Amino acid sequence: MHTKSLMADRLAPLLERFRLSASVFHTGALCGLAGFDEADGVGHLHLVSDGEAFLAPRAGGEFEPLPRPALVLFPKPTTHRLFVPEDREATLLCATVRFGGGAGDPVSRSLPSPLVIDLAAAPALHGIARLLFDEALGGHCGRQQALDRLAELLLIHVLRHVLDAGLVERGAFSGLGDAQLSKVLVALHARPAEPWTLERMAEVAGMSRARFAAHFHAVVGQTPGDYLAGYRLALAEAALRRGRPVKQVAAEVGYGSASALARVFRTRMGVAPGELLRGGAGD
Repeated sequence: MHTKSLMADRLAPLLERFRLSASVFHTGALCGLAGFDEADGVGHLHLVSDGEAFLAPRAGGEFEPLPRPALVLFPKPTTHRLFVPEDREATLLCATVRFGGGAGDPVSRSLPSPLVIDLAAAPALHGIARLLFDEALGGHCGRQQALDRLAELLLIHVLRHVLDAGLVERGAFSGLGDAQLSKVLVALHARPAEPWTLERMAEVAGMSRARFAAHFHAVVGQTPGDYLAGYRLALAEAALRRGRPVKQVAAEVGYGSASALARVFRTRMGVAPGELLRGGAGD
């Protein structure tokens, strides 16, 4: 059996709990300027297969040349612009993306924004990108659904690439790339309702309590307790936006009662859980 098959799946608990989704809305040539607004409330994925394109990664920012071919991911809603000179043309595919956990999900919070990848140096990603462009140009039945599913597959491969290449210096993905901390984070992500203590987390990591706490903070950028609290809240927010009852959600994420969850929500987010319930599905 291959060694990797014996390792815990570092992404599975996150992808099971946060609903990664993508919707392709543009395929083809771009000439001139295209703008994207943070107010739309979605992240964006852009693929450039050929031609010369430039990216202004924030409102009012200067344009920077993109590699060819290129992948650009804004995991969180961000105002940005793409530009192709009027005397040239580039072929692009653009999609909206959601990671399904509101503002606090550890996936989008941990990723660089933007994440720019030279696809010529990432063969696995480049292969899926070519499939996307082939599907976009093919005109087959079920085209939109195929494009969306392929875009979601590409996002999973992007997350693998981030982990394997060590592209993140802080946050959940930095911890998941650490041999000892990944054991703890996978366990926390998979079983958030369990009574986790610093001692127990350190034991899972195979480290002393003091060494674990210092190493976790240095790599992830938070104390273990703060990270766990934020993760539980992100799970709770995602579940509440799907219309789940507060009492049930509280038990699933490790709080003894609905009132205990409500106190944490008001302290950390400034809103009561019921306000998210009334807001309906947001992911």
